[in-house]
Amino acid sequence: MSLIIFEGNATLKKLDPDSIDTDKEGYVALGNLKVNIQPASSEQIALSSLGENEKLYQGFTTMSGIKNGMQIVTSGTITISGMTLVVRGAKEYDGPLGVSVELLLGRPK
Repeated sequence: MSLIIFEGNATLKKLDPDSIDTDKEGYVALGNLKVNIQPASSEQIALSSLGENEKLYQGFTTMSGIKNGMQIVTSGTITISGMTLVVRGAKEYDGPLGVSVELLLGRPK
């Protein structure tokens, strides 16, 4: 049984070229995202080379189209409000109840 550290709304952001200086990019908000975030399992950490440099989390949502490199910024709770996680992997599953997305999220140590 995993400890759920965040369940609620977060902001999804993606890299976008700067409108004034095309040599620069910045993160822009795409909108709100309902997501469930938990610490990654020991198996996921062992199979990922990212576990050495980042603290890994696992996320679950029903929003499709999430890509590697996007950011998820949590909000709503005192303990982890404003935590920025980077999407390191996304698997979409399409079933009879709709789309379900499993995310591998990283946070620099």
